[in-house]
Amino acid sequence: MEPSPRRRAGEPPVVAGPYRFIRHPNYAALAVETVALPLVHMAWITACALFPILVPLLVRRIRLEEAALARHSDYERAFAGRGRLLP
Repeated sequence: MEPSPRRRAGEPPVVAGPYRFIRHPNYAALAVETVALPLVHMAWITACALFPILVPLLVRRIRLEEAALARHSDYERAFAGRGRLLP
């Protein structure tokens, strides 16, 4: 299988698939997984400890990613009205 080609500056952002509903579906899944996986194994203390650590990391990463996307595409216009992690 060939690797997907890199996107070039100025190309429109992807707005199909799960991006129709939220801006960062992968990060939303990561947040759910961080809590759900430990709970499957009854490790509620781990779930409660990991989530507060994850939140500031995700906030920083999302801000950096959105700033980069806004510089190189019409990201802000394409995703206006969509939530970051929740529809």
